[in-house]
Parts: sequence; structure tokens; C-alpha cells
Amino acid sequence: MYEELNIPQNNYQAGFIIGQRSRRIMHEYVLTSKPWQFLRAWIGSERLKNIENAARSTFPHYIDELAGIADGCELPFSEVFLWNCRGDLSPFISDGCTTVCAPSPEGILLGHNEDGDPKLRSHCFISKRAPESNSLGFTSFTYPASINGHAFAVNSAGIVQLVDNIRSLEYGDGVPRQLLSRAILDCRDLDEVISTLKGCHRAGSFHHMLAQTGEKDVISIEYTPDDVSMVRLHSSYGHTNHLSHSRFRNSKQRITRSSAVRKIWIDALCRKLSNRPSFDDIRFMLYNIENPELPIYRKDPEDPDKENNLATALFRVTSDAVHTR
Repeated sequence: MYEELNIPQNNYQAGFIIGQRSRRIMHEYVLTSKPWQFLRAWIGSERLKNIENAARSTFPHYIDELAGIADGCELPFSEVFLWNCRGDLSPFISDGCTTVCAPSPEGILLGHNEDGDPKLRSHCFISKRAPESNSLGFTSFTYPASINGHAFAVNSAGIVQLVDNIRSLEYGDGVPRQLLSRAILDCRDLDEVISTLKGCHRAGSFHHMLAQTGEKDVISIEYTPDDVSMVRLHSSYGHTNHLSHSRFRNSKQRITRSSAVRKIWIDALCRKLSNRPSFDDIRFMLYNIENPELPIYRKDPEDPDKENNLATALFRVTSDAVHTR
């Protein structure tokens, strides 16, 4: 179980608390890691400046949150901002994931394996922000020194968000994808989510699986800097770490063997589901290791993508509530 961290509504103060909790691992591991050595070459670059300008003009309150993280971590803002743009700049970052959904008579079932750098496992946590006045609250899995939303989360409007890394080779100078994921936590309905993703310039690519209390459909959204694809799902569906919507058939991307094989296996398991699936069925899919070389549930220290399971989250979304396990 992960530590739960209560954060306030104030963006800077919330970021500062996240930064304090992340300070040690950032200094002792992240800033000496090989991925960081690649990323730090972007500091001072024209592209990173353009991305920061886009973020500041579109979401200044999330810039305040990142400033709080930087101060809490005792790091320059430029380094924390870069860390929160890592997937917009490199297709080699160790962020994986497998996501699945299945309709059931009891509601929509959703499941997510959060796969990432195993050295970060004991340094992740759960952020909890209580709703206050007209501001929404949320519960979110949090990576060190990272703004919330880009793993799995649920907000007080009943929106569940599950995010899969996409290793796109198409790049833009818009808003970083992690800030877009954070913005979704402040959305009140799925129409606002869609408007948010379509309504701004985007720096990178992501997949979001979204459901909300009172809504019958699950929405699968893939986006790149140049386009957004939205598919309403009415049956069981699985997603891994590459663009799979027909709209992006010719997109330039890096598809690892693990992502390709996990997609094949998760699709096959979806086809085997009964019309009355349970939490246990979804868990069985996400814990599947029938393919020992490239399993869905990843725990091998020699994983080819350098990713292991950090957490598994299960949700059931009904007409009036979100149940978790």
C-alpha cells in the first residue's frame, strides 16, 4: 500500500508538499540516472522554452504547482519543469502501463497496471485533495516531483482517468501532456475533458481511458501534437503503450515488443470475458503472466523496457458512485 498524502486546494502549497515528499529520491537517484542525463540536454533549448511558454499561457495555476514542487524539492524550476515534460521529449522514458475496461450489469469495470521505473516504486504515493467550495477534489497516484493525473486518478465529479504512455515520434511546442492530464482532474464532465484536450496546442502524445458516474460509455482518447482521436467503447477493450486507433494508423511512433505483445494478449483476454465480468476477472487479466517473456504483469528486473509494475488499480463506475479496489 502506498502512503496517502493530503494536499490543499492552493496549487503552490500542494506542489510544495509533493516536492518535500519527493526531495530525497530526486537528489539521490533521478538527477544521477541515465534518463536524466539525456533529458538535461534540453535545458535552455528553444523547444523547451516554447513548451514552457505554452504551459504558462494556458495553465498558469499548474505552473504555480510546479513552482511549489521545485521549491519543496530544493531544485531549480527549470529542472522540475523538464522532469514533467519527460515524455514529451523522449520516447525512451520508462513509463509503461496496460489499461482495460469491461461493461457489466453492476457498472463499468476499469483496470490499470501502472508500469514504470522500479527504482521509483517505494517513492511514489497517493495524493488526496478534498473538494472545497466550487473546487473539485481528487485522489491520484503520484510520481516523485510530478504533477498529478498522468497515471490513474478519480475526481470528485466522478471522472476516472487511466493514462497510458505513448512513445510517439511526433513532437510539438504546446502544453506538456502531464499538465493536460492534471487539467482533466479539474473537469466536471467528459465534454469538458474533450474540449480541454482538443482546445489547446499539445507537446506530446498520450492515451486516456475515461469514465464518469452516470455515463454509460467509456471513452478512449488518443492524441498527438497534431490530432485527437476519440472512440466511445461499448464492449471490453484493452490498451497498452502505442497508438492503436485507426486515425493514427500511419503515425510515427516507437512500438516496443512488450507493448505489442501485451496488446495482443489483453485483446485475447477481453474476448474471453463473460457478459458478467467481475473485479476478479479484471485483476486476473492485469496479473496475467502466461507469456513469460513479455507478460502483462511485469516484475522481471531484466524487462526489455526497463519497466515493472508499480501499482494495479481497479474501479467500478455506476450511475452514482465510483468504487475502487
